[in-house]
Amino acid sequence: MKTDDLLDLLAAAQSPVDTGALDRALSAAAIAGLFLAALLVILTLGMRPDLTAALLAGPVAAKFAFAGSLGLLALLLFRRALRPGVGAGSLPLALAVPVAILGVLALSQIVATPMEMRPAVLYGRSWTACVIFIPLYAVLPFAALVAAGRRGAPVHPGRAGLAAGLAAGALAAMAYALHCPEDTLPFVFAWYGGALALCTAAGWILGGRLLRW
Repeated sequence: MKTDDLLDLLAAAQSPVDTGALDRALSAAAIAGLFLAALLVILTLGMRPDLTAALLAGPVAAKFAFAGSLGLLALLLFRRALRPGVGAGSLPLALAVPVAILGVLALSQIVATPMEMRPAVLYGRSWTACVIFIPLYAVLPFAALVAAGRRGAPVHPGRAGLAAGLAAGALAAMAYALHCPEDTLPFVFAWYGGALALCTAAGWILGGRLLRW
């Protein structure tokens, strides 16, 4: 067989590359991670009894909006980090937008609150539970995202892990919000934000090992 004939035969035998497989895997992992985290919250802590009515209130809806927007942006950042040669683009800057918006609203609420009531507005009754439980519930979403992410080829696995950690933390925060009885914006900004920072740091550390190829 001539060389040209062999090359033609090999080229004809190649099947098209499924470029959407990684995206589908990441979407499935995010949905599964959110579902499992929510299920764990319901089984271990239970949903707040007034959740339906509370969702009509701005601060409660802000929890889901804050975590959901960060989660979506972090997933997009994770997706880009898994592809060699694809930069982060404007996503890091976009991540600062929901943080800045919530920060301004939280500061406004603190300023408008009498001095003697500010500790209650900031700390509530369960700030430690928030910081502990959100990272714990983030373990399952993080594991699902890392399992899907191993199909990619990140040039900087630590950065990919950082994005996965933030995404997992945001999914866990949305799940924890089903239970969380604290409804003040300073609480959400300080303690949801703190929990997400822990998840992001853990993702950066673990991602450097788990996503290396």
